[in-house]
Amino acid sequence: MIKPNTSFKSICSFGVYPEDAKVLSLLYQPLIGAEALGLYMMLSSLKGTALTHHFLIQLQNFSMEQFLQCRHKLEGVGLMSTYQMDGGNYTYELRQPLTPARFFSDGIINAFLCVKIGNADYQQLRQLFVAPPLDDRGQDIGKSFNEVFDTTSLMTSNVMIGINPLPGQEPTQGINLQYAFDHEVLGAILRQKHVSDGILSEKLLAEINKIAFLYKLDEHELARLIIDGLDGDNFIHMDTIRKNAKQYWQFLNKGKPLQVTLVEPNAPQKAETKEERLLRFYAQNPLDFLKAKSGGAEPVPADRTLVEWLYVDQGMLSGVVNVLLDYVLKISDGRLPKPLVEKIAGEWQRKKIDSVDKAIKQVRTVLKGNKERAQKQKIPAATRFASGGRAIRQEPVPEWLNQPTASENVAMTAEDQKKIQQMKELQQQILNTGHL
Repeated sequence: MIKPNTSFKSICSFGVYPEDAKVLSLLYQPLIGAEALGLYMMLSSLKGTALTHHFLIQLQNFSMEQFLQCRHKLEGVGLMSTYQMDGGNYTYELRQPLTPARFFSDGIINAFLCVKIGNADYQQLRQLFVAPPLDDRGQDIGKSFNEVFDTTSLMTSNVMIGINPLPGQEPTQGINLQYAFDHEVLGAILRQKHVSDGILSEKLLAEINKIAFLYKLDEHELARLIIDGLDGDNFIHMDTIRKNAKQYWQFLNKGKPLQVTLVEPNAPQKAETKEERLLRFYAQNPLDFLKAKSGGAEPVPADRTLVEWLYVDQGMLSGVVNVLLDYVLKISDGRLPKPLVEKIAGEWQRKKIDSVDKAIKQVRTVLKGNKERAQKQKIPAATRFASGGRAIRQEPVPEWLNQPTASENVAMTAEDQKKIQQMKELQQQILNTGHL
């Protein structure tokens, strides 16, 4: 919490012109609210002067909590950057709002606005920024998009239409968005699929990152979308990727529309159930999961290679990988024996365990079965001593080896059964006397 007597300085290297005010009030305000927009305008008026936060919240009629919430909203939409100096004082650097063309072509912030106010109002709002056609342009003889490119794969939907750029404007990057996926893992998956990751330029990665962020896609899902979006000349069609991403989202969520919620830093957190905590625990990156399990130490190379094999080569989801790792660590005294991990991974692949819920259920079933067998089964003596003092170890034998199948019973003759009985008697003699 910022103390009221802490000072700050506002930096604003531009003037808020009428066009900027229109963008702020019509496009940003539905996302951040009137209070946050008022704070932005107040800071632009107080630029260059060192003041206290007490002075600011008195002018805005805010509490300190309200101020922080508004500040975070401005930071989130890229209208402000916050810096803290060694002495505890703050610098608030205001950012100029996006132009209408950049806003409507961003791919993230305009999609959030469309979800926030609804597509019908979004389309009406968008028309307010469309420049009227000029009379002196002459006749339009240019080719349309569908005359040059194949558009049969494009999906006609309100959301896809809603996030298109304004006519005649070039899309440019808008808000700063951290990577929602590991691009090195994505590159490794593409190389395994015989697709060069060199086709992913920084601009394409930024666009793919927006799709991953919006639709909560992991590296395997993104790789599949990229491969589906490639043409014969190794050109990536982003429209196809966007369409397939939305269709995939709707399939997983049974047709429900994309929803956007505002994360308030100071809002009370909803109490999690035990199952929800468990799912969140397994939702992290497998390497981070191993690091946490080892007290913060980086995974050794052998363990990293094993994780890469599970995640990249076997195509297992990160949550499923984490459940498998956690299970093996528990039953192997903190070790990850490669043969055991590979054996369990193969079993899970055959059983189509492709979600965290299924993986947890499988582990619980195995542990429960082991416990029940241990309780029912009498533990035989580990050794029996022969008369000569020698110890003969009696190894436990799986039950299924001692129980012939029905077909085997039918095939046995009386003579065969007699021989088996003689062998059992001979075995018992060896165990009791230590010799024939």
